[in-house]
Amino acid sequence: MHVQFVRRPVLLLMAAIALVTVGVACGGGGSGSSGGNTGGAAPKAQTVDVAMKDNLFEPKTFDVSVGQTITFNLKNNGLSLHNMHIISDDVEPKNATVAPFEAGKTAELVVKFPKKGTYKFQCDLHTPDMAGTITVK
Repeated sequence: MHVQFVRRPVLLLMAAIALVTVGVACGGGGSGSSGGNTGGAAPKAQTVDVAMKDNLFEPKTFDVSVGQTITFNLKNNGLSLHNMHIISDDVEPKNATVAPFEAGKTAELVVKFPKKGTYKFQCDLHTPDMAGTITVK
């Protein structure tokens, strides 16, 4: 009886790991659009890799789908402190900002765009040179 009690949690853990592994393998990743909303299904999350240099974003323009949760993976490849600030009350969270961080470090900014349109973003420490746009379709 004791052996069966131990096996069940182990089997459940193995099944959970298998489901997560399949989800990650099927989920894709990287930068770029992960597709639009099809057939009333909930929009998928999107990941965008952004290099921050002295003094520019690479890339500096992005296209995303309305309603998607977007994760910006930020890497400071410059020598200076940099941040990313999306300037809008229409983004969730409003005026989404990641604090300035050092060269060689990474940060993440997770946002959602509930409305279509064009949104501006910048490094608050290096405007107007270090800026870009996000087009939400």
